[in-house]
Amino acid sequence: MNIFIYGDSNTSGLMPASTNYVQGADQFMYPAYECWWSALENKHKLYISGVCGRSINCEHPHKPFCVASQTINFDISGNENADLVILQLGKNDCKTMYNQTAEQITEQMHVLVEKIRAVTPAKIMLISPAKFDTTKNIAKKYYSDGEQKSVELDKCYRQLANEIDAYFVSGLDIPVGIDGEHFTKEGHKQLGQKVLEKVSQIEKNPTLPAQKINEKRTLDEEKARAQSIFERMR
Repeated sequence: MNIFIYGDSNTSGLMPASTNYVQGADQFMYPAYECWWSALENKHKLYISGVCGRSINCEHPHKPFCVASQTINFDISGNENADLVILQLGKNDCKTMYNQTAEQITEQMHVLVEKIRAVTPAKIMLISPAKFDTTKNIAKKYYSDGEQKSVELDKCYRQLANEIDAYFVSGLDIPVGIDGEHFTKEGHKQLGQKVLEKVSQIEKNPTLPAQKINEKRTLDEEKARAQSIFERMR
């Protein structure tokens, strides 16, 4: 498949570090082969657009051209023939300074999906953000209510995906590092496996409604469920 992946710093591969918000921090990136989407490269043609600070609809005073709802037509130009568009957005919209609820962020995601569908017939996949670790200084400073908001956003994205015939992958349980918001190396590996499994399910069942695909558990989810049952029985 031709896959257009559109997201933020966890798409571009920014490493977790206490200096992520200083000038020049963008140089601290995982190599491409350690980013989650590298799991798809062997079987699919990828077009990656990950920008640090990119939001769905919240404008940062010092980061112009990072609002997806304003730039999507330009950003997707040339990739209208994609078979699948994967959206990994919403993390930055959770910042305290924007004062957005999970429901408001989800509404803006819906608007973004409609803008994408106006220019391409591609299937859509939503990836929810990882749970913020607000015990870490960066997350605590910029995402004071981020932990609860990310839990709510995961539920909202799942519901939206089922309502609009889009695929859904939960990023909620993906491990984040020292800054409390960016994936660890293991986190990238885990998300890559999740997305690869979902894409494989789509390929095997191309005419099946997205909601039916979303109901299928990934191997990681099955393992977590089995572990939870085992722990309760001990």
